[in-house]
Amino acid sequence: SEARFLRSMPNITKASGHASLLKNRFVASVDSGRITAPQGGEIAISASSFIMPDVTIKDAPPGIVRLNTQSSITSVLSLLNLPPLSIMDKANQPVTLAQGTADLSGTIAFPMKKGSDPKLTVFDISGDLLDLRSDVLVKDRNLAAEKMNVVVSNSNITIKGPGNIDGVAFDGGWSQPLGRAGAPSEVRADIVLNQKALDTFNIKLPPGSVSGQG
Repeated sequence: SEARFLRSMPNITKASGHASLLKNRFVASVDSGRITAPQGGEIAISASSFIMPDVTIKDAPPGIVRLNTQSSITSVLSLLNLPPLSIMDKANQPVTLAQGTADLSGTIAFPMKKGSDPKLTVFDISGDLLDLRSDVLVKDRNLAAEKMNVVVSNSNITIKGPGNIDGVAFDGGWSQPLGRAGAPSEVRADIVLNQKALDTFNIKLPPGSVSGQG
């Protein structure tokens, strides 16, 4: 069977689950299913649900989506870039921001009324990015990490954790404000300070200034 949790989103196909209506609260649960994203391939859906807290509300009743997804990073970013979220457009970043896989969960709340202001949609999504590779997060540098954490909300998108940049180990993060035109992204990281780091980032110090690492 098929289902759809937002009018602007692709259908969930091969869906299995159940629905209930109890004391005016409607819940449609999806135990498993798949979404074909605009880019990057399919997204696996599990343990997800669509909730109407009160079906008696007639004018723009609230709808809540709880999602658990497993997919490539590109596919889930391309899905989250569809309206009303448009996350990557707001960040002025491509959906091909990074390669790897994503294991995400979160909540999307919105008024169920056609033509509602997208600003009324509230979202909070987080999870892990695995085997991450990117030459976009840090300009002109290759970033790699086995596992980093990502948090996406109405105000910003943040990716943080340990990894390496051009082979230099770091522990830090990248953050990009959302919905603020022209707002720059920010990178903060602690790196291992040794001769390799100095050479990689073209930092010139007198010979012998650095020995060992720290």
